[in-house]
Amino acid sequence: MDAPKVLIVLEEEILSSGLQVQFKRAGYRTEVVVSSEAALESMLDEIPSLVILHVGLKGHLDGIETAIAIHQVILPPPPIIFLDDSLIVLKHRSKELYPIQYAYLPKPCTVEELTAALAEVSEIRLV
Repeated sequence: MDAPKVLIVLEEEILSSGLQVQFKRAGYRTEVVVSSEAALESMLDEIPSLVILHVGLKGHLDGIETAIAIHQVILPPPPIIFLDDSLIVLKHRSKELYPIQYAYLPKPCTVEELTAALAEVSEIRLV
């Protein structure tokens, strides 16, 4: 059986590489994409066990719009952990995300913060 897959949707190469290393050490497979379009296309091939999604994603859809699209198109939708510099945008737009289950990580994040966010979405099995 394949290891669970984590899809990282983030334009920042250094941060995405760091996250890849942390997840690979924990036994996950990872894929990094830099746009909402690439994320949705990737999920048509294989639904990941978890999505790490930058709130401030640039392009056609931002991170919040991408999360909404994921939940409209991908069934069953994977859990999402948002990544951003500030909670302000996420708090202002949280009504748009209902009923999507998600966690939040500050950017950059520590291993401890990543572990806590994984625990927060753990009721959604990551296998």
